[in-house]
Amino acid sequence: MITIGVSACLLGRRVRYDGGHKRHGWIADILFRHVRLVAVCPEVELGMGIPRETVRLVGSPDAPRLVGCDTGTDWTGRMQRYLRRRIRRDDLRSLDGFIFKSKSPSCALRGLPIRPQRGGRAAAGPGLFARALLAAYPLLPAEDELRLEDPLVRDTFITRVFCYRRLRELMARFSPERLARFHEAHTTLLAAHAPARLRTLAAMVAAAGTMARAELKRRYAAEFMAALARRPTVAKHAAVLRKLSRSLGRGVSDVTRQKLDTAIEEYVSRRVPLLVPQTLLKHYLELNGHPAARHVYLNPDPAELMLRAYT
Repeated sequence: MITIGVSACLLGRRVRYDGGHKRHGWIADILFRHVRLVAVCPEVELGMGIPRETVRLVGSPDAPRLVGCDTGTDWTGRMQRYLRRRIRRDDLRSLDGFIFKSKSPSCALRGLPIRPQRGGRAAAGPGLFARALLAAYPLLPAEDELRLEDPLVRDTFITRVFCYRRLRELMARFSPERLARFHEAHTTLLAAHAPARLRTLAAMVAAAGTMARAELKRRYAAEFMAALARRPTVAKHAAVLRKLSRSLGRGVSDVTRQKLDTAIEEYVSRRVPLLVPQTLLKHYLELNGHPAARHVYLNPDPAELMLRAYT
């Protein structure tokens, strides 16, 4: 089952410094029904207590310190020792994604103020837990709850999570032959996200027999996840849909061709959702025995499809 880590306060757990929570409806009510969630609150797990003194990051942006706002208590060493242990635990090693609480000294994904110790302007960066987790697992799909309010960001995050799971399964049982099948299944999806990166990935697959296996795995995985991090657009989706339609060639009648063209144009003009032309294309591709009918782009995991329906 897909497993996503989440800052515990976003699930309604009263773990914040004031004993409160920041329950997020989509995460707690919808995402919860389709995936397994692993709740994490680094400050509570460290033993800082509830309620507790507020803390902030100070010093160097590259190695900030976690300091109490009122007492000046330095929690940095204890937090670092906790993180070294926590990051290695199986429940985090097996994650397919993570949703962080924004503006948290431990969980902020980006943009957290890091105050200088002696004057000057504050820098910005991630919280200590977010920094450590993504340093250990740099390809892990991650977002914060504020960005997930954007439907396109949410849709892209869900896609990345499910693709990351499939990628990890490939890497666990890797071979050039499995890589070729994996890549073929994801070509149309990659084209909708990052056509230029698709060409780079295709070149890697073609050269698989001449590359060291470890290097091939590392480069392909990094490029694959970077491609999916690029947001798809209506124009890129339309280009993929039209290419799939053209690939049917003379296998469909003029009436069917017109039906497909109309569905694609209605999607482009936002009168119907993407699922409409995708479903129609899949039907006719299957009737004609076309291999693209089996592509991930037209066959998302049922849980992924359900979650994207809420975007």
